Amino acid sequence: MPATATHIRLAALLLGLSLAAGDTRAQRPFQIYDPFYRHEKAGRVFYHRFAATAEVTYSPAEPAPGEGLSAIRPDPFGYSIRFDYQLAEHFDAGLIMDATGGIGGRALGVSWLTLKYYRTVDQGDYAIRLAIDPASDGRGGFPQVDVAFIYSSLLSAEVTTDFSLGVRRVRVGYERLVPLDGPEPPTVPSPDLPNYGIIYSQALGWEVHAALNYNAHFDPGGSHIYFALRGEAGSYEMIDEPSDAETAEVVGGASVVTEYRGGVVWLRSGLEFSRPGYSVSPFLGLPLTQWAPEEGDWPTLRLRIGLRLMIR
Repeated sequence: MPATATHIRLAALLLGLSLAAGDTRAQRPFQIYDPFYRHEKAGRVFYHRFAATAEVTYSPAEPAPGEGLSAIRPDPFGYSIRFDYQLAEHFDAGLIMDATGGIGGRALGVSWLTLKYYRTVDQGDYAIRLAIDPASDGRGGFPQVDVAFIYSSLLSAEVTTDFSLGVRRVRVGYERLVPLDGPEPPTVPSPDLPNYGIIYSQALGWEVHAALNYNAHFDPGGSHIYFALRGEAGSYEMIDEPSDAETAEVVGGASVVTEYRGGVVWLRSGLEFSRPGYSVSPFLGLPLTQWAPEEGDWPTLRLRIGLRLMIR
């Protein structure tokens, strides 16, 4: 099959997956689950034209008792499915879907589309990875764009390193139910809620991400133990706006604008058992330190464990 026809079919497949998954959903700042900067490598990690990866993670995170964006209830589970495809010798395209929580429950949605260009020079691999969040927010452009530089090098026959540094523009929104009278809203509210109002919240800002991995290989297939440090910091303008006058009266204002500057540093470790047709990797992540504004009660990140399976 000609290469052009193959690429057209791939584009149709990715579009079909996007439509089948339902509405695309933007991620919140400092989301508990993030598919990037955790174990990214500069070189291609699959050996045929495509690869599929599934991942599940768990963390006993608890919601903070505050209000607004600080009170978003983190889901203890994170799920994702990733599809990668070789477009050309030095280009790969990808699609990432994850399960996002909402007032109607969990749904599998398309969270990122990726394009990666890489080259090998001597003992090192260099890559530029572009990711866009295709969720529509009614304005021009994409609500989130993430650009990263990735470098993988060979320190010895048994030890390799992976370094990544990236910048993300954040422009995401949420809807939050607030009680106008009576008890707190149920976990999964019914469509007809006459006693509840809606607050539209937005986060506008930037994030910086960095990660450094050390991999100790122990067999010819590429299986290895790895240790990584990952840091992220962000600066946002948080905007809370009630949907109507009644809701504004209850929450005490027509619109609230606050500044948020915070970050987190993670220690991550795992074991990857690698074979030509597949790889399996259990891992854990431990937040070493987290900082957030003194005003408000923000969620505290906790130990996260997970399992990743790639078919390639």
